[in-house]
Amino acid sequence: MDEYEEDLTERDRAITSARHRGDEIASYWSRLSRAWDPMLRFVGLHRKYRSEAVSVLRLKRGETVLDVACGTGLNFSFLLQRVGPQGRVVAIDIARGMLDKAKERAEREGYRNVELLLGDITQVKIPPVDSAVACWSMISIPNYREALVRIVESLRPGGRISVLDFKVIDGFPGQIFNPVFRAMCRLTHQDASREPWVDLEQMLGAVKMREWRFGGFLSSVYLAWGKKP
Repeated sequence: MDEYEEDLTERDRAITSARHRGDEIASYWSRLSRAWDPMLRFVGLHRKYRSEAVSVLRLKRGETVLDVACGTGLNFSFLLQRVGPQGRVVAIDIARGMLDKAKERAEREGYRNVELLLGDITQVKIPPVDSAVACWSMISIPNYREALVRIVESLRPGGRISVLDFKVIDGFPGQIFNPVFRAMCRLTHQDASREPWVDLEQMLGAVKMREWRFGGFLSSVYLAWGKKP
């Protein structure tokens, strides 16, 4: 076997592994779809921080915004208040169960300008958008760097992106809480070691960031946002 064939084999293995991982995650989040909203309400995260994540996008009436890993559609009301009836929300999720709940929400609330896409964001064709928001998702998307690349590519020039998620606690008492947080992440198909704000800075050149220590109880919550040149 020559070097090219060896490289191709390794690449095929990586692709197969990523797809298998994606299938596992899709199944996991689909099973959680019924309990997702009540669970977030219980811990106070069904609305908290989301308005900040949407606010930094500076959305305008008539714009199109991408809702990454939209889950049950908890961002819809925040986004549609900004873009109005002439605007559009393109919502994507890998978990059919979550997207079914998002569809139910859109129909129940009369959201006619929400487009739902089922699939892995690294593989699904994304239309051009003015902005994108990703809440509680970069910690769990299998190939999150490629996902960020695809999101940024979908942005029109001057488009904005915001990422809201959990991170380890810097400094004391992170040494106490972080091991527990990392263990919980491993059990729930999440990776606490990721730093998407670093990747965004490499892609966009400048990224702003805000952090709420202990915002996730056992972790911090961060909001990172930037603008495509």
